[in-house]
Amino acid sequence: MLIATIVAYLGACIAVGVYYANKMQSVEDWAVAGRRLPWLIVLGTTAATLIGGGATVGSIATGYTVGLAIAIVTTGWHLQTIFAGLFIAPHFRRLPFYTVADFFGYRYGEFARILVSCLSLAFCIGVLGAQIVAMGRIAEPILGMPFIWAAIVGAGVVTLYSFLGGYWAVTQTDMLQFVILVFGFLTAALLGLKAVGGYEGLAAELPAGHLRLFGHWTPQKVLGVWLAMLLGETFSPIYVQRYYSAQDDRQARWGTLGAGLFMLFFLPITVVTLGMVARVTFPNITAPDQAWALLVTRLFPPALTGLFIAAALAAVMSSASSVLGSAATIVVRDFYQKLVRPGGKQHRLVRVARGATLIVAAVATVVALLVPNVLNLLLYSYNLWAPAIVLPVLIGVLWYRRETIYPVVTSMLVGLVTAVTWLSMHEPLDLQASVAGFLAALVTFVLSRHLLGRLALRKNFRPHELDPVAAVEG
Repeated sequence: MLIATIVAYLGACIAVGVYYANKMQSVEDWAVAGRRLPWLIVLGTTAATLIGGGATVGSIATGYTVGLAIAIVTTGWHLQTIFAGLFIAPHFRRLPFYTVADFFGYRYGEFARILVSCLSLAFCIGVLGAQIVAMGRIAEPILGMPFIWAAIVGAGVVTLYSFLGGYWAVTQTDMLQFVILVFGFLTAALLGLKAVGGYEGLAAELPAGHLRLFGHWTPQKVLGVWLAMLLGETFSPIYVQRYYSAQDDRQARWGTLGAGLFMLFFLPITVVTLGMVARVTFPNITAPDQAWALLVTRLFPPALTGLFIAAALAAVMSSASSVLGSAATIVVRDFYQKLVRPGGKQHRLVRVARGATLIVAAVATVVALLVPNVLNLLLYSYNLWAPAIVLPVLIGVLWYRRETIYPVVTSMLVGLVTAVTWLSMHEPLDLQASVAGFLAALVTFVLSRHLLGRLALRKNFRPHELDPVAAVEG
């Protein structure tokens, strides 16, 4: 029954990819679903992407080890989504672009566009690697497969339906996965609580400190990780792609805002509950990433095991396919169309996107096998992203002037260097490298605004002209 449920679920995902394979007529269909998604689909696909390996397997493992702190730090993901829905998503949807780098070229010129293209691709590979690790951790104890093969099989299924159906397939499977994962994780949390005697039973059995506000972390550690979560995925390629794919700016606003609000009230309490139930039930786990799988196989009724495994796979696969689709779009739009062959024919661009899907998936799988830790891979990715991206997007949307171009680009470079340096110093003061880099970027922008703001702009720092036809048709 268990194997049949998993096979049926994976088969349904592949079937969606096959169905949409022949509907890919242009790179716009592939990359942003023809810009035709209503707000409800935007909500579902954004929420499904938010509930990835870090938000489930990784957060349950952290709840197992540190306690209540994980419920606090995960709110950072959802608060940034709420903010983006209110202020950023509608602005992006009004622009005829595909990627984050398109926006940077439009605001800050070619140098910034190329830099952000490279960062976007590196970010996607790191986050995709984290999802592949999570898939391996789920399947390894449940199906009795070695981690390496479990990760490769999971990556292969996601790659197959993304390769066939592009972003259309991703959004449709996201809706299926969203329903499964919400029902599955909520049911699991309720059954887990019942098995240990409710929250009173948890409080009686948990190690001292698990129920303190900051758990076993210091306040500085909690603040640092919360800021890393808040900043790390803000305006990332996987969410920006959803802004662009909505029918219009209103659909983008309500879909993104709705996803953030729903997840804020659903996910933190759910994952911390499951982590604590696992701690009480299996107090001596040596690999906390396996906490969810052990709950599924040893605590819950066998009749529900297939549902709970499908929920975990849905959570991870929805994020993995979203990141993979974003990475393929980046390769096509930011590199191939801009640097190799401008104005390529649509059928050729779709072929390039499919080829990029295979290559990116292979690279991310190697990364996952080299760094088999979900949360570490996510934090490594955040360390590159937040220092260079968050402040320029905020300025570009809310307070843009041509005289901000040099200060912004300078802040991006200083933020990146600071983040890498901070990471090499093993993150002193319990401050995440992404946060240190962001603060350095902010200070640099403030200090350099009057010094650099009036300099004449060189060619590679002049904003790209907004050409809707060229932007859409490539």
